[in-house]
Amino acid sequence: MPRPAIFKNFVQNRGNSASVVLGSVSIVFLVSICVLVGWIFEIDVLKRIFPGSVFMNPVTAVTFILSGTSLLMLQSRKTTWVRCGLALAGAVALVGLVKLCALIGFFDI
Repeated sequence: MPRPAIFKNFVQNRGNSASVVLGSVSIVFLVSICVLVGWIFEIDVLKRIFPGSVFMNPVTAVTFILSGTSLLMLQSRKTTWVRCGLALAGAVALVGLVKLCALIGFFDI
């Protein structure tokens, strides 16, 4: 089955970028999981990325994990994985849009 034209740019010309993506996603996963563990077990040190900064929202940590997973899926040569990666990216964008609308004052979450 031929790939739709929209997916061609996602699966070609990866070169050495796959190792950069894997390293970046690993760091994002590690930080996000530490933040979630901090929220689950009430460990204040793990809720912050840097000492003295504000706590990271658990929803932000989950969306970081979703965006990292999406980035890994978009590196695939399989159309199904790429479509799932795009769906996850859309979910992350939707969460961001809902949060932005809440900050503007359209509704309260």
